[in-house]
Amino acid sequence: ESISASISIPLEAAISLGYSHSFEFANDYSLAIGGVSHFNYRAYTIPVDVSSFVDSYINRERLIDGLISGSNISFDLGATFYMPYGCSTALTVEDLALDIKFKDSFSNELWNISIPSSVCMSLGYKNKLGPLTIMGAIDLVDVFNIKNGSTLLYHLNFGGGVELWKNIGLYGGLKGGYPSFGLKLKLFFFECFLSYNISETSQYVGYNPKDN
Repeated sequence: ESISASISIPLEAAISLGYSHSFEFANDYSLAIGGVSHFNYRAYTIPVDVSSFVDSYINRERLIDGLISGSNISFDLGATFYMPYGCSTALTVEDLALDIKFKDSFSNELWNISIPSSVCMSLGYKNKLGPLTIMGAIDLVDVFNIKNGSTLLYHLNFGGGVELWKNIGLYGGLKGGYPSFGLKLKLFFFECFLSYNISETSQYVGYNPKDN
């Protein structure tokens, strides 16, 4: 058996433009709505095996055979309703997008890749108690795809945190069925944030976890 490796150079660029507006109501109720549009460009060179790349370099031949590139426009929309005592609820729709249209510059082949959109719901709490800021949230991610074979825990995120004078913060929670932790330190112009979480690369909790 032989082992081969290929070289491909990825390129990616994005431009985002957003707008939001807040409506104030009586008794500390308010509604914030907003949206963000994204222009995305992705490209990568056609993979070339290492031996061919080295031979081309030595012989001063063309190193790259072509470029596969594509672009699309996507939108994120959201609304957050704020209530008294630091409570809030939110609804977001992410990746409302046109298909990414790819083109192979070597063969002139064209094809499209669809980007699935997702709907997310959340409940939040944030309040100050003297020097402490206490916060918590529950998120249900990609609501309408829960029934498509994946488990509920895969779509459920919840957590909380405590901040002291906005200089020290401790955070913890459950993300996609796995624990996550965070620590924030802020001193003058220095700010450091450390986090640890486990992400699931399959649709089922426990099948293929990955440390981050």
